[in-house]
Amino acid sequence: MLVFLLAARGQDPAAVQAGGAVQNEEATSGISQEEQLAAARKRLGLDQPLLVRYGRWLGRAGHGDLGTSVFTGVKVSDEIRTRLPATVRLAVLAVVLTVVLAVPLGVAGATAHRRWPDNLLRIVSLAGASVPGFFLAYLLIALVAVRLRLLPPAGMGGPRSLLLPAITLAVGPAALVSRLLRSSLVEVLGEDYIRTARAKGLANLAVVMGHGLRNASIPVMTILGGLLGRLLEGAVIVEVIFAWPGIGSLAYDAIVRGDFPIIQGTVLVAGAMIMAINLLVDLSYARIDPRVRLGVRS
Repeated sequence: MLVFLLAARGQDPAAVQAGGAVQNEEATSGISQEEQLAAARKRLGLDQPLLVRYGRWLGRAGHGDLGTSVFTGVKVSDEIRTRLPATVRLAVLAVVLTVVLAVPLGVAGATAHRRWPDNLLRIVSLAGASVPGFFLAYLLIALVAVRLRLLPPAGMGGPRSLLLPAITLAVGPAALVSRLLRSSLVEVLGEDYIRTARAKGLANLAVVMGHGLRNASIPVMTILGGLLGRLLEGAVIVEVIFAWPGIGSLAYDAIVRGDFPIIQGTVLVAGAMIMAINLLVDLSYARIDPRVRLGVRS
C-alpha cells in the first residue's frame, strides 16, 4: 500500500505514454491533447480514485493477476518470470562468495582473539563494510575489466559476466557476517564444553570447526537469510551499473517511467520471497543447533 501511494504521487504514466502519440494524432484527427490525455487516463484506469484503483489491483493480485505493463503491454507476471532467473543466479553466487569470504575471516579473527591478526582482520572487515556498493562496482570495472581485461565489464554474456556484480554484492555483507561470526565464535569458544573438548585432546581446528562453528552459526544464518532475501528482490544499483537484466533493473526502469503495475509486482514478489526465506531460516535452526526443538512444549 505504501509503495502504491508513493508511486501514485510520481510521474503520470498517461502523460508519458501519450506524449508523442498525442501530438501526431492531434494533427491528423483534430482531437485536442487534453482529450487524448483524458482518454489515456481512462484506458489505464487512472481516472478512478486512488483507493478504488488500489482495491482493484489488490483483488486481481489475489487471483494471481498482477496486471500489465503500462508501456509494453506485457503481463507483469511474464516480465518478472523472464527477469527472475538472472537475479536468482546473481543472488546465489553472491551468497556463496559471502560465505567463502566471511567464514575464514570470522574463524581466523576468533582464534586470534585480541592479537594482531584479529586487529588486522577487523580493520579489513570494517573497510569492506564501509565501501559504498556503487563505488566498488566502478572500481572493479575500471581495474579488473578495463585495465586488466580479465572479466567483461557489463551485460550477461556467460558465467564470467556474473563475477564482477556478484563480488560487488558480496564484499559488504561478507564484512558484516565475518564480524558477527567472530563475535559469536569468541563467545562460544569460552563455553565449558569447548574447554572439555580441548581437555580430551582434540586438535584446536577440530574444536573450532566441529563444536564452535556450528553453535555460533545461528545468528549468522539469520543474517544470511535476510541477505539472500534482499539480493533476490534485486540489488538495483548493482544491476543497473552492470547492465544485468534482473528484477532490480526491471524495477528501476519501471520507477523511471512511472510504470505502476511493474513497480507493484516487483515489490509484491520481493516481499513474498523474503517471507519464504525467513521461514526457511527459522526452520533450519533445529537442524543446526540440537538445543532448538520445534513443536516441543516445556
